[in-house]
Amino acid sequence: FNHILVPLDGTSGSEQALAPAAALAAASDAEVTLFSMVKEAFDAEPESDLVGDRGLYNLKVSIEKQDKVGDYLEKLARKMRLEGLDVCPRVDIGDDSAHLISVAARVLGADMVVMATASVVSTWRAKSVTHKLLSDTNLPLLVIRQQQ
Repeated sequence: FNHILVPLDGTSGSEQALAPAAALAAASDAEVTLFSMVKEAFDAEPESDLVGDRGLYNLKVSIEKQDKVGDYLEKLARKMRLEGLDVCPRVDIGDDSAHLISVAARVLGADMVVMATASVVSTWRAKSVTHKLLSDTNLPLLVIRQQQ
């Protein structure tokens, strides 16, 4: 593999994908992108909003959230760089995690996704990020079962 994308949601469970991703990257001299997303921020309550059902978009709040998540990813990236890995953080703004992961993988030229999930394969719901990602990309997907 040349480029591994690791989606993270800020939980310790999602971080369980880091060690397997690091091992794969070290074995294949691959670049790693730590990826996360922040939900778009809206100001108005939907019932009081005259322009739509989600409220008025607040770019400033979205960017502040993006910066905070970027700091979190950079902290993780620094630890991995100490192991000699080529690691970059990336944060996108949106509201569909699976779609953003898929788009980021294409844009970045990733050839593998390594992620952790709390559910077992037999219980993946049609709307789960893992299930949607399987439908949305043709990349190899290594899914790590989160340990409690």
